[in-house]
Amino acid sequence: MINDIDKPIDILVASTACHTAINRSVYKDFIDSGFSVVLVVPTKLFFPSGDVFSEPAESDDPPIIFLDITSINSRVSRFKNIYQILNKFKPRIVLLDNDPVSISAFQMGLWAKVNKARLFCISCENMPFSIYSSTRNRGIKGFASALFKRVLIVITRPLVHCVFTINNEGTDIFKKELFKKVVKIPLGFDSKYFSMDQNMRLAKREEMKLSGCVFGYFGRISREKGVHVLLSALEKMLDYEWTLIMDEFDVYKNNYGSEVFKIIVDSKIINRTIFINPSHKEIGGYINIVDAVMMPSITTPTWIEQYGRIAAESLACGKLVVASDTGAIPMLLNSHGVLFKESDSEGLRDILTNIVKFGVRSYNHFDPEKASNYAHKNLNTNMQMKIMIQEFTND
Repeated sequence: MINDIDKPIDILVASTACHTAINRSVYKDFIDSGFSVVLVVPTKLFFPSGDVFSEPAESDDPPIIFLDITSINSRVSRFKNIYQILNKFKPRIVLLDNDPVSISAFQMGLWAKVNKARLFCISCENMPFSIYSSTRNRGIKGFASALFKRVLIVITRPLVHCVFTINNEGTDIFKKELFKKVVKIPLGFDSKYFSMDQNMRLAKREEMKLSGCVFGYFGRISREKGVHVLLSALEKMLDYEWTLIMDEFDVYKNNYGSEVFKIIVDSKIINRTIFINPSHKEIGGYINIVDAVMMPSITTPTWIEQYGRIAAESLACGKLVVASDTGAIPMLLNSHGVLFKESDSEGLRDILTNIVKFGVRSYNHFDPEKASNYAHKNLNTNMQMKIMIQEFTND
């Protein structure tokens, strides 16, 4: 398919996120809208727990080129041989699914400037590029990192036509840094896989022999995701009937995983827990099973919740999201969820107890259909595509 392309294309997308097949959905929408698209995706990504190879191309994916990348650090990483690919396809738009304050943005921005193309970047950033705040939070390492970012801003800012941000904080940051154009987009979910399905819910719950209230935690096991806060709340609720569904994890991959598993075992929460290992395309089915989805994220010196894709996907399935009031979560939920104070396990316990005793409808502001309609109207890949295409077609 790649070899059949013999003329310049509209959009070349370079994306590490697209190592997961479901994240390519928005670019299928671009093709359906008449744009020619080629994806550049890493052959594999590097994680502390080991290398992960990208999922292979699916039959309806845009043409994909798999290239090696140079680093685990997205600021300094670049795609090997990217100039060769850019010269082959001569796109009029280069879309880098990475922060503009990066070596890749400088590299691709130079190519775009020389070849009269335009560089767009998608940024998840929501922490200021301040030398003072970075030094305060991380000491000398923070100072060196912030100084490097300041240099990158100076050299990339003239090369970036537009920054797509996914949260209000990021929008403000890049506007203050005087990037030419800054536009907020949703980090879209695929409506094909995330929607309300009562028949699936009933069938799956019967198959898994589930009764009573079911809570769900879907996501990685890391300290900033606050799993320990959720477990601290649940271990004080063993007198009530509930079940926890959560993503399976390797307890030996990091110290935090071992800590979480020990809490689950010692508190006897393990007797109420079902571990699952779904693909991203299967998560929607499990979201439909649960009554409420948990997002107990906490802030660290180097990270604040940037978006929370699972929140959008859960709303699309008509589920109540119970989340900490940190980072971009309140913006994303837009009053369709229930918030508790970050790290407040007692406050979380009170919310969960209320749900067990009286159901999610006890929160009068929450309506499953309204939550689902809000997500499908504002947060899916179709909305993401519409906003981006509007910018692509503007002079």
